[in-house]
Amino acid sequence: MIIFGTKGTSALLGVLFFVCRVCGNEAAQRLVKHRRWFTLFFIPVIPYSTKHVYTCAYCGAGTELDAEAAGRFQADAEHAAATRGGPQQQG
Repeated sequence: MIIFGTKGTSALLGVLFFVCRVCGNEAAQRLVKHRRWFTLFFIPVIPYSTKHVYTCAYCGAGTELDAEAAGRFQADAEHAAATRGGPQQQG
C-alpha cells in the first residue's frame, strides 16, 4: 500500500515597516514563503507550488509577490535589520 498526499509549509523571510496599500497605516509587513509539497509516506518529496505573500500586521491584508519582487523585499529587510542593529548572521 502506497500512501501519498500533500503538505504545506511556510517560512518567514523578512519584515519591513512601510505604509500598507490597503489600510494606509505604517506597520510591519511580513514576507512569508508558502510551499505545497507532494508527499510519499508522509515525507515531502516534490514541491509543486510556491507563493510569496506579504501581510500587513495592522489590518491583515495580504499581497502576493512574484519571486523577483520577493527577493528585493528580503534583501531590503536584511539591510534594514543590519543598519538598525538587528540580529547578525555569522559566517
